[in-house]
Amino acid sequence: MFRMKNTTITQEDEKVLARIETLAYDNRTGKTETLVIFCELTSEEQDASTVAKKALGVLGYIYQGIQDVETTSLPYNTEQAWHLGKKKEEADLRKY
Repeated sequence: MFRMKNTTITQEDEKVLARIETLAYDNRTGKTETLVIFCELTSEEQDASTVAKKALGVLGYIYQGIQDVETTSLPYNTEQAWHLGKKKEEADLRKY
């Protein structure tokens, strides 16, 4: 959703965050592990298994299934996020 105040347009929406409890085979140890993945789902329709398979594959595991998925959402305001990002950049630059 977009909101306009004077000459400023700001996008506001919700981020959907997930806690995915997975079963994964560890290629290094040869054991099945229970792993928890915290991630953002880009839309409410996105299947958590797609994210789990990708994350596990990158980290050297083979996806074996999902035990549980719990989601939550939080409001996201792009103008506020932009200002926070700029402050963080300035702080990071002052470190060096």
